Amino acid sequence: MCNVPDYGTTEVADTAVAMMLAFARGTAIYDATLRQDPTALWTHTHNVTARRLRGATYGVIGMGRIGTRSEEHTSELQSRFGISYAVFCLK
Repeated sequence: MCNVPDYGTTEVADTAVAMMLAFARGTAIYDATLRQDPTALWTHTHNVTARRLRGATYGVIGMGRIGTRSEEHTSELQSRFGISYAVFCLK
């Protein structure tokens, strides 16, 4: 056993940002619906969970290695999607 403090930092931050986008847009629900019946006609009623990203706020709790990396990704999201971010850290 050994301590590798920087191992996986980028991967965890990438996953956090990807999950935020997936939850905000309802990607998992769309995937499950289409896998359940791929031949069904897609209508606007299936699109009930999608939220607009512009103007949303992404929260980062803790500014350790992963929080700092997530904030770096979020600055890119700010310019591409119009998402702002808020940071909370006890230190």
